[in-house]
Formats: sequence, C-alpha cells, structure tokens
Amino acid sequence: MDDRATVEVLYRDVTRAVHLSDEELALLPTEKGDFERVELLERLPIDQLRPLVRHLMTWIQDTNWPISRRINALLLRIGPVVLLEPVREVLATDDAIWKTNTIRDLVEPQLPNLVERLRGALVRIAEAPSTSEVAEGTAEAAQEILARSG
Repeated sequence: MDDRATVEVLYRDVTRAVHLSDEELALLPTEKGDFERVELLERLPIDQLRPLVRHLMTWIQDTNWPISRRINALLLRIGPVVLLEPVREVLATDDAIWKTNTIRDLVEPQLPNLVERLRGALVRIAEAPSTSEVAEGTAEAAQEILARSG
C-alpha cells in the first residue's frame, strides 16, 4: 500500500472513530500534502482545535509527510491537558514509529507536564520494549525523557 492509500485508510478509520460535524470534518487534512487545510487549522482558536486532536494525531505518524511538522506545532499549541489521552492512546498502539515521533515531538516539548502522567507507559517502553520499539528508537526516546524528568 503506498503512502497516499495508507493515509486515506487512516483518515476513513479516524473519522469514523469519533463523530465530528460536517464543518469539523471539512477542516481535516485529507492527504499528506493538504497545506490548504493546515492553513485553515492554523487560523482557528484553540477551542475549535480541541475536538480535532485525535484526528490530527494521525498526521504525525510519519515525520516525512509534508504536513507533519505543522500539525505537530498545532498540537503543541493546544496544550498538555488535551493531548494527554490521545498521546496515551498512541503509546498503547503497536506503531513504534508513531510512538517515537509522539515522544520526541509532543511529550518532550511538554516536559514535565505530560511525563508524570505518562510515566507508566514510558517506563514500560523504556524497560520492557518490543523488538520494534528497540529498532525504531522508541525505547531510547522513552529512556531519555525519563532520565531528564528525574
């Protein structure tokens, strides 16, 4: 499956997972180069971004996707309280690359706000990583975050 097909499957799955209004769905990127919608999102106040967080998280799965960095910046703007559960959900997946990106790009900049609340998941990854978590640098990222947080 090519990147575009993967993104389209993720988009369909995510948009089915949580009900959003037609107006909210129209704001979400539909492909990895959808800068037009990212620009719309960047102009929204934080309270209008909050319901979209879980959907936006899918766009940081691969930092090579063109919109990934800008989506990450949007997510950081939303703040740690709203990010906590979606980040916890990502850390519970089998996608080691997504976990690594989430730890490095969302958890690390939010030190210490998210680390204490995610300590259990981070310790599990750091101390008993899966083969893919070792191979993709997830365990190392978790170890580094835990070491810095004390």
